[in-house]
Parts: sequence; C-alpha cells; structure tokens
Amino acid sequence: MYHIIRAEMMKLKHNKLMTVSFMMACLAPLLIIIKDVYLVTGVQAMGIKAWIVTLRQIILFLVVPIISGFVITVLIQKEYEEKTIISGLMVPISRRTFVLGKLCIWGILHMFLVLITLGVGYIGIAILFPYEITREYIIHMGHQFMRGGFFNFLTLIPIMSLAICQRKLFYPSLIMCLIVTAIGVGGVSMDGIWAVLLPWSAVSVLSSIELEGVYKMIGTISIIATGVIGVWNAIYILNKQDL
Repeated sequence: MYHIIRAEMMKLKHNKLMTVSFMMACLAPLLIIIKDVYLVTGVQAMGIKAWIVTLRQIILFLVVPIISGFVITVLIQKEYEEKTIISGLMVPISRRTFVLGKLCIWGILHMFLVLITLGVGYIGIAILFPYEITREYIIHMGHQFMRGGFFNFLTLIPIMSLAICQRKLFYPSLIMCLIVTAIGVGGVSMDGIWAVLLPWSAVSVLSSIELEGVYKMIGTISIIATGVIGVWNAIYILNKQDL
C-alpha cells in the first residue's frame, strides 16, 4: 500500500490540477473575507460565532465538495484515458489495492483542502473580529471544520464508484457531485428523520446542530455506511471490468 500511495504522489507531482484546486480552495474563503471587510459593521453585528457557521456552510459544504469531486473524477478519468490503469494492474497489484490507494490519495487531498480553507478562515476571524477571537473559538472552529470535512469525504466516496464505472467519461460523476452537494447545502433546512437519514444532509446537520440520542446515531451510521458501501462498490465495479 505504501508503494501505491508513493506512486500516486509521484503522478501528482507535476499535475497542474492540484495547483488549481489549492488556489481555488484559498480564493473562495478569501473572497468572502474581502467582501465582509467592506461590510464590517454588519458582519460584526452578526457576531463571530454566526460568521464561522456561515463560512463553514459555504466553504465546507459547497466549495470543497465540488473541488474534491472534480479532483477524483480527473484522477480516475486520466487513468483510463492514458491507459495507465492497465499498465498499473499488470504488475502484482490487486484491483482492491489500486482502489484503496486512490482512495487514500483522494482523502489526503480532500483534508488538505479543508486545512487550507480553515487556515484562511482563521485569517478572516483575526481581521474581522480581532477583539473577540479566543482560544476557545480557534479550537471550536478547527474541530468543526476537520470533523465536517472528514464526514463530508465519506459521503463523497460513491462518486469514486461512478468515476470508475464511467471510465473515460467526465460528466456523470460531476453531475452526481453537484447533486449531493446541493443536498448537503440544503440539509439544515430539512425537517424530521430525512435530515439525518440522507448522508449528505446528515453531514451538514451534524456539523451545524448539536444533536443527541437516536438522531445523532442515525446520522453517524448513515455517513459511515455510505463511505463503506462506496468503497466496496468501487472495488466490485473495477473487478468486473474487462481492461
């Protein structure tokens, strides 16, 4: 597995996609901060806690999933287009290991995107709320972003299955990414059991509202199950393909 991950990292070394993705992850929260600097009175009236929630909803559940879905689509599509998946599987590497290697690289990139947006977010609260920022807010914001980012990644794993299934095609997995992102963004406005039963809305709800008891348990199980099923499905689809 280590050699697979190392090989994947080498493939990304000169890939402009990563540079563009990281720049977009920096630019999105930066634009929000610049906009709020000109509306500083209204933003300060909103308060630091509400501003963090707003930033998280826009960046973590809208911007990062779209960038992340685009990244895994391109990574898989290039394997089929350049036929590197065939040469890669000719060496003694199982298809399961290939999928898990891609998953690990994607997960690392996804969480790095989250870290970038978190770092820019810290700069934002330092500029907009210099007298309100405390150690408690810094820790709370970091915990919310990292937990939400990880849960979000788990719910995006089925996109990898579709990316493998579509082979050289590009748009189906991107359309799926937009659909699940829309569900996630609208998750906080859902009522009842559906808000936590659907994994994409459950991420948003669990990150925004302090749920307890059965609702929290259902939401967590839904998110984890989606990730596990997504990995299993990706391995199953690749094993059935005639390369």
